[in-house]
Amino acid sequence: MELVGGYLASSVGWDTMSYIIAATIEESLEIIGLTMFVGFLIGYIVEKCPQTTIRFAASD
Repeated sequence: MELVGGYLASSVGWDTMSYIIAATIEESLEIIGLTMFVGFLIGYIVEKCPQTTIRFAASD
């Protein structure tokens, strides 16, 4: 997707709808991939070390 974004930026400019859509799709795919990776990593840790506890707590 970086290649498409670079092409669009150089050919039609940064402030066009096609570039904005391509950049939004690229960033969305990156976030989805990172979220999936973290989910699979947590699943792997839980499977291999069942005694492991993962807790999220609010900081004061």
